[in-house]
Amino acid sequence: MDRKKEGAGSPSADKFDIHFQALCSAVEQEKLEKVRSILENQTHVNVNGVNGDGFTLLDLAFMTGNQSLLNLVVHHGGKEGAFFPSPEAVSAHLLSLIVESKKQVEKFNQLVKMTSGVAGQLNTTLSQVQLKEGEKQLTLWQKRLTTLKKLKAGFDSAGC
Repeated sequence: MDRKKEGAGSPSADKFDIHFQALCSAVEQEKLEKVRSILENQTHVNVNGVNGDGFTLLDLAFMTGNQSLLNLVVHHGGKEGAFFPSPEAVSAHLLSLIVESKKQVEKFNQLVKMTSGVAGQLNTTLSQVQLKEGEKQLTLWQKRLTTLKKLKAGFDSAGC
């Protein structure tokens, strides 16, 4: 198997690898079979890569609290990330990500509310396309916020 392990490729390259990002997303959403499929079929994916938030697959699997998922990532060579010096630093980082996501949700929520006119008529501030993009961004940030809260709760409940 040509599985990339520690030190393979630059961490920043992993942030742009579509298969690595799909794998991170599947781990965060606890989609065990999807994770298994990617790990078994995309042998070029760096299982010890770091996502845009500084977490490895094993870090994410640990924060979900899903033992089957954790075992699967370990079985495929996943290792704990070394980006954060302490559990307190991980918790603080998760909290800062949550705060930023809340700000984005509030920003896009205000934009969408402000743009939607009375009786569903579009205010001229934004075009229909811009409004749809704002709604899309709002939905994406809401999902990210929900995921981050779940990961933080999992991390906190693990007693780190």
